[in-house]
Amino acid sequence: IQGSMQSTNEDGITEFINLKPGLYLVAQKEDWRKSGIGSFRSAPFLASVPGTINGMLTWNVVSKPKSEWVSHEENDPVKPQIPDKNERPNKPDNVNTGDFVPIKSLLIVLTGSFCVIVILWIQKKVRNKLGIN
Repeated sequence: IQGSMQSTNEDGITEFINLKPGLYLVAQKEDWRKSGIGSFRSAPFLASVPGTINGMLTWNVVSKPKSEWVSHEENDPVKPQIPDKNERPNKPDNVNTGDFVPIKSLLIVLTGSFCVIVILWIQKKVRNKLGIN
């Protein structure tokens, strides 16, 4: 995988020129800071070149990624957290996924359905023997 690094201007905007057709992953190396405003962090995103607008192909792709305010202090050294691949997420002790079905209720419904089927089958046999349709 090839990559390239490009800096943003004072407003946090950058422009990539002469890209070949393809799907590009755009990720931020560190938080964007602006004096008097604070620090912002952008989520990684995919950009497709060429893009489509109203079903028409366009080579002028504009992306506005989701970003979040990180800090109001200009000198705050907040950097994006990169998750460790080997670290397992915390698992809560009592998780209820909503897929619990009381087995007694299920057995009662199953037994009742079986009984109805047997009764209907017996009635059909009796009607056939008597010649009643």
